[in-house]
Amino acid sequence: MISTAIESVVGDPRRLLGEQARYLLSELIALFEAEGLLANDDTVIVAARSAWPEYQSLAAYVCQPERAFRDGLTHFGFYAEGVVQPVVARIRKHYGSVLLTREEAERYRADGHPVLADLIRVLIEQGYRTEGEPNGIILLSGPEDPETVTLNDRVVNDTVAASGRPWAWTLGQRYTSLERLRAAVRTSDL
Repeated sequence: MISTAIESVVGDPRRLLGEQARYLLSELIALFEAEGLLANDDTVIVAARSAWPEYQSLAAYVCQPERAFRDGLTHFGFYAEGVVQPVVARIRKHYGSVLLTREEAERYRADGHPVLADLIRVLIEQGYRTEGEPNGIILLSGPEDPETVTLNDRVVNDTVAASGRPWAWTLGQRYTSLERLRAAVRTSDL
């Protein structure tokens, strides 16, 4: 990998590199990292004022259709009440756009997707979403499922704005790794 090669060159005191070259190569690595090109992020954390309680009841995340997420994600977490909640679900299946109708539920059931079919019916019948509207749906392991990771504690948000006032850690979604989440105490650790 190019970043490993650059790091070995920059970190080798025997290399005759000028200060400017070392600086520029270090900045290149920082740019790669900032753009998410080096990260092994396997977990998405979403802003979840209403999604957090829905997940606890439904073991799913329901969002706008075709909402974009990075490839390679294995886990899904929730930022609610000023903290990253300590329950990190395993992603089971992502459906980009699902029309919420009883007919569509039966079609999914017939095609071998009974969990999605049942969820569509619950979303409609219990008033979680409007019938006839498309939604993105991510099926997740439930809060008590063995595939769900339970952190030692909630990860407290310590993000502040330039004014010094508290600021939400995410207003949409952010990526991290399960490894970093397990070790984190504050969002700045992520």
